[in-house]
Amino acid sequence: MDRRQFFAAWREKNEADKDVLSTATMPTHTAFAPTASLVAYNGAWTIKEVTHLLRRATFGVKKTDVTSFLALTPAQAVDALLQPEALPANPVNDFEGSYFGAEAVDGAANAGADWTSTAAQGNIWYRHLSYNVWVLKNALNQKASLLEKMTLFWSNHFGTSKNLNGALADQRRIFKHHQILRVNALGNVKTIVNAITKDALMLQFLSGESNTKDSPNENYAREVQELFVVGKYPTQQYTENDVREAAKVLTGWSFDDPYTTKFTPENHDTSTKAFSAFYSNKTIVGVSGANGGQAELDQLINMLFTPTDSAKFICRKLYRFFVQYKITAEIEATVIAPLATTFINNNFVIKPVLAQLFKSQHFFDMMYNQAAIIKSPLDLYVGLMKTFKTQSFAPTALTNLFESLVSTSYQLEGVQMPIVSPPNVAGYAAYTSPLYDKYWISTVTLPRRVNDVNDLLNSQAYPFYDIMGFTNALDTPANPNLLISESLALLYAIPVNTEVTNYLKSILLSNQTDDGYWTSAWLAYKANPTDPAAYGTVFTRLTNFFNYLINLEEIHLM
Repeated sequence: MDRRQFFAAWREKNEADKDVLSTATMPTHTAFAPTASLVAYNGAWTIKEVTHLLRRATFGVKKTDVTSFLALTPAQAVDALLQPEALPANPVNDFEGSYFGAEAVDGAANAGADWTSTAAQGNIWYRHLSYNVWVLKNALNQKASLLEKMTLFWSNHFGTSKNLNGALADQRRIFKHHQILRVNALGNVKTIVNAITKDALMLQFLSGESNTKDSPNENYAREVQELFVVGKYPTQQYTENDVREAAKVLTGWSFDDPYTTKFTPENHDTSTKAFSAFYSNKTIVGVSGANGGQAELDQLINMLFTPTDSAKFICRKLYRFFVQYKITAEIEATVIAPLATTFINNNFVIKPVLAQLFKSQHFFDMMYNQAAIIKSPLDLYVGLMKTFKTQSFAPTALTNLFESLVSTSYQLEGVQMPIVSPPNVAGYAAYTSPLYDKYWISTVTLPRRVNDVNDLLNSQAYPFYDIMGFTNALDTPANPNLLISESLALLYAIPVNTEVTNYLKSILLSNQTDDGYWTSAWLAYKANPTDPAAYGTVFTRLTNFFNYLINLEEIHLM
């Protein structure tokens, strides 16, 4: 799809739904026959393929990552993304001393101190803001690794929220919940489900803490089947009785403090639970005592993962998150089904599945998959910050970055992506049927996205976009043609027409026709970078150049 198609699709609204693009008006890639094969990719390995991989597997495209990946083979690059990554340091009090003033003081954690193990003494809201900023910093400082992108995937998959019944959850509980997802991001999915089932935030969010033998609550028992492991009706034929029996298995779990789970045997249903033919008529014999809840939970999770459709369900979600939403019958048979087999054969460890997908011919089918996803707000905002920022986001003054990223977190909320707080248990709308990523674009959100990225580029409070550093890092910045082509390759997932490149060149040349007009200006700046006139000439042109680039529709695709 080219830029005219994209914007035309946005304007041509379905009268039945004026807030989101309709499937009738949004162009699709149906005109192309995909390379539906998981055979290992052995084709071209250029900046186009490298940036495609990085956009999907990480947030944004860093020039240094592109350079290092070009020196590898495609398989080696994927292996590098899948390497274990050290967990980020815990969030700290970065709000004390900020523009919020005295009301942001936390008596339990001094400025700069880890607050994850102490109860807040002050307004809990500032810890929420601090946690939002911490999530953004993790994404911004992420190396070429899948860790943070997979943490987002699981956060959306187990769609909890910081807002519970009109009140804020204890932020320590949210931190522990997402640490489960981060620690196990590439590991065994059974382990994740087992831990999340007993997690304090999930127990609170889906009423597991009130699920007892005398007062059963079916909320989590239903969602663990419908949304977390097995999938929805009509293809998945578990029954209402399966939900009731699963709820009995899950009785007795609660928590004492914000994040310590406990099991109370007296609240656990020890009857025998009988499941339907969909689960091969499995029975779970009741187990009493202190270990009864865990023993039955282990059996339940093993049962939920037994149907082949459970593996396919999770593989489809991975595919739609990392490749694109459209799954044809051919892709179902030649991509999803083999991925599910790999998943099962590796005892439900996710890493081999991702390795097979990212190394495949299908993933690198650029005609079918390139620019096939509308960026999430995180991919757009954080991606641009990472692409343009040449240094680590770790200033000496914590509050400086806190204040800037708080603004970004509010911006994300305004474009339908409040941080680690999807609107419901199904996750963000853009990862659900029928419109998937088209939900990101509406008559409200598109103008906001455009304004927000412009604000980031022109921010004086904190220089998220290091225009001069970005340009200096390019291979041949003195050549306007090569500067344009490499900038486009790093920023866009789709080619542009000559009208765009000609206009970009006119900006660099200040409407002159001789390429030397830019080259001489750049070389003059490089010869004397502290000269205000030489610096100002180059900086002004580059600012106009990149302002134009980030305002084109292509910036929203990946």
